[in-house]
Amino acid sequence: MNQGTVITFYSYKGGVGRTFVMANVAVVLARWGYRVLCVDWDLEAPGLWHYFEPWLKDSSRGMLQFLETFVRTGNADWRNYSTPVDLPDMGNRLHVIHAGSRQDDYVKGVQDLHWARLYEERDLGAFLERVRDEWKSAFDFILVDSRTGITDIGGICTVQLPDILICALVANQQNLDGIVEISNRALKARSRLPYDRGLLLILPLVCRFDARDEYAAGQKWLGQLAESLAPLYHSWINDKVTPRDLIDRTTIPYFSIWSFGARLPVATESSANPEYVSYRIETIAALIGHSLARTDLLVESRDSYVAAARRAAQRGFRYDVFVSATEEARDLVAQLVTALNRRGITTFQVFAGNPVEAKRALSE
Repeated sequence: MNQGTVITFYSYKGGVGRTFVMANVAVVLARWGYRVLCVDWDLEAPGLWHYFEPWLKDSSRGMLQFLETFVRTGNADWRNYSTPVDLPDMGNRLHVIHAGSRQDDYVKGVQDLHWARLYEERDLGAFLERVRDEWKSAFDFILVDSRTGITDIGGICTVQLPDILICALVANQQNLDGIVEISNRALKARSRLPYDRGLLLILPLVCRFDARDEYAAGQKWLGQLAESLAPLYHSWINDKVTPRDLIDRTTIPYFSIWSFGARLPVATESSANPEYVSYRIETIAALIGHSLARTDLLVESRDSYVAAARRAAQRGFRYDVFVSATEEARDLVAQLVTALNRRGITTFQVFAGNPVEAKRALSE
């Protein structure tokens, strides 16, 4: 069984559109067919529930109550604090653990959570490891909305939990410096974790970008962002792709209409129109669907890249086409695979004399 992926959405400063992007990405992934869990870990300034409130079946308890149960008993079942989002075309695939019931005692409950003490005295780290494993078994993608700044909650969300860290920022120096600092902190802290982890992948995400009236200044800032953030891309970007290529294709533009209230444009507007914010949201969803891989296809054909991510949600196999051939046909297979990949069709190739690889591919 394939394990899910934990993606933390983090921002150094508030007001950059982090939660807006995460909520909309979650809807896109679920509509494609992925099983998605959204977790609001921004307990001090929760906002995720606003996006889903009309469609939540139960909003009486969430992350705060989940953690309080752990504090009292030493254990808690996250399923009791998760609620499905009853949006059309979801098929019960989108679930949310919001911050918690906003009763009079909510603020006191948050203030009573002493994170360092919980790690040292109650072994919260080991408990979260078990929860994380259960999430990854139950869902394809777990999207975590993190606290801003340098905080204990931010450390949990940027170091222990994620496989992928999405760092949202706007084009100013304090955001840029903060994201670079937090990313480097997360990478160093990740190497000291006492838990088995793969390499932490970091995707910088420029949000609320508006250069329509100041085109020259906008291009200058995009160049500066690409240069400063380049080291964060190097562990996963394709050799043929530059950081600027990805920034140009993933930057979330600013539209004033979506700054009023907490809304889901992906539920109402076309994602096929490059002039709409949903178009870029869908691109981010496709990157997540591909686990940040195949960025060369994204640059070559964004629509094929999105289509491939959508297809992957609707099938039980990792590859679209299985190619078996003799060694003599290797060059011909390479041409065929190149043509298929350009159209967003994934392939697995096995050549004569490699039955182990063939068995592994078929089992996946």
